[in-house]
Amino acid sequence: MNFTSLKQMLEEIASEVPQQTAIVLGSRKVSYRELDETSNKIANALISLGIKKGDHVAILMSRTPDWVINCFGALKAGAAAVPNGPIEVFPLNIQSRQLSPVGQPDLATA
Repeated sequence: MNFTSLKQMLEEIASEVPQQTAIVLGSRKVSYRELDETSNKIANALISLGIKKGDHVAILMSRTPDWVINCFGALKAGAAAVPNGPIEVFPLNIQSRQLSPVGQPDLATA
């Protein structure tokens, strides 16, 4: 397999082995199909909110399967996913300093 992007990699693997487990956290398992389909929904929602190629989407949530799904959703929308920790771990003043190299995010998901 020769992938040109993470988006392409996920879509190809999801079409080849959709039932195979992509993410495991504790007792929660996410298949490649679920990861692909749910990240498509996130991408479509981001696009409907006006996110376009090259925009920055800050992901403000704990490192869970949903964090991975949101990151893929941002990538599928053509945006750059800017991962950050949850607000309860990193207060907003620290998060804003972390985001400053990429400028103001166009959208933050939590």
